[in-house]
This record gives sequence, C-alpha cells and structure tokens, in this order.
Amino acid sequence: MTRRGVPVTVALAAVLAAAGTVGACSTGDPDAPGPEVPTSASLSIPADTTTRTQPGRQLRFGQTALLPATTFHPHQLAAYTVTGIRRAGRLPDSITKDGSGYFLHLTVMSLADKPAPAPDVIGFAGSADGVTAALTIRSTAEVPDCVTRTPPRLMKRGESYATCLITVVDKGQTVRAGIYWADTAGDPALDFKRNPIVWTGDGTPPTSQTMRRETGSGR
Repeated sequence: MTRRGVPVTVALAAVLAAAGTVGACSTGDPDAPGPEVPTSASLSIPADTTTRTQPGRQLRFGQTALLPATTFHPHQLAAYTVTGIRRAGRLPDSITKDGSGYFLHLTVMSLADKPAPAPDVIGFAGSADGVTAALTIRSTAEVPDCVTRTPPRLMKRGESYATCLITVVDKGQTVRAGIYWADTAGDPALDFKRNPIVWTGDGTPPTSQTMRRETGSGR
C-alpha cells in the first residue's frame, strides 16, 4: 500500500553533495531520528527570473528550481530549494498511523516585482521512488523538530522563508526524494504531476532496483 497526498540553480556549500545529507541512508533503530540535514538555504536572486524549471528536472539537495509561486497562477515564479530529508524518528501515532515519518526541509524565495502574497508550498511532497507523492502534511506543535513557519502575508522580491513538512510512508519504505508534482493550469508544459521535479542527495532519482531491494521483491 502506498500513501498519497497533496501536500519547493543556487547551490549550498559542498557538504550537501555528501550522501549523508539524506536521513534515509541511516541504519539501526527505525524509530531513531536520522542524521541532521540543513534546514534552510541562503538564496540569491537568479540572473534569469522568468524561465520556469521544466518538468522532469533532476536536482541535488541545495539546488533551486523556479516554479509557480501559486499553483494555479503559473506565470508568477518563485525560487524553491529542498535542502534535505531527515528520518523523523518517533512521532505521535495521530500523525504516522503506524507508518514512518520523515522531515522535508525547504526554503522559498519571492521573485515578485512588487510586494505580493507569499509563495506557497502546495505540490511539494516526499517520495520513496522519485515519482509517487507520499502523504505530506504541515507540521504541528507536537513536532518541535519540524517547524512549519507561516510566512508574512506579503513578501518583497528577494525575501525568503524556510519551512518543514512531514512525510509519512508505510513501515519498510524509505523517503529518498523530495518532489514537486503539481498539475498546474491543465497545460502539458506545466504537468509536474506526470513528470515531477526531483531532489535527491546526488541528483539521481531512486531506481526500480533500489525499490525491489528495499521491499525484498525480485519482481
């Protein structure tokens, strides 16, 4: 069974290139939290703020995509950077429902020419296979290690905020990627649901072989 749900190039420091950036790679107690990951990024306004990142792009944690600031208004772009994914450890049963939890950290920057509503994070999710969105929700006060920040109502060009989402998968699954999978405006060129943008530790999406090894299936 796979849980689904609806719920963000500037590089960080070279440390983000290490595979240890992903909490999914840790071993041992499945209820123990994974290694620390960067929870925010320092972004600069890109030279080109008008070219949208195309569906299917493969990125490393710390790299930035230019995406619709609001899902159904695709022409105003914002900058989104997934900085890392961390295994959450033990979370309230009301959140995990007997599954496993992960934290997805991302930073969002406004690119609007004048003060505009803060860019949202609808369409972002954790994923076990780099294609399918897992159940991804806003954090709550019960989870102090994953702070969901409410941005100001209006943001100026270059202003940013960092936030955290909780992704839940079935026991035995591992969240290996962050994806943007919104289907915006019904335009095939904006159909990220069919061909999501994927962030991983090395810029390579999880493979079917990886998934078969993880589940113990040879088919």
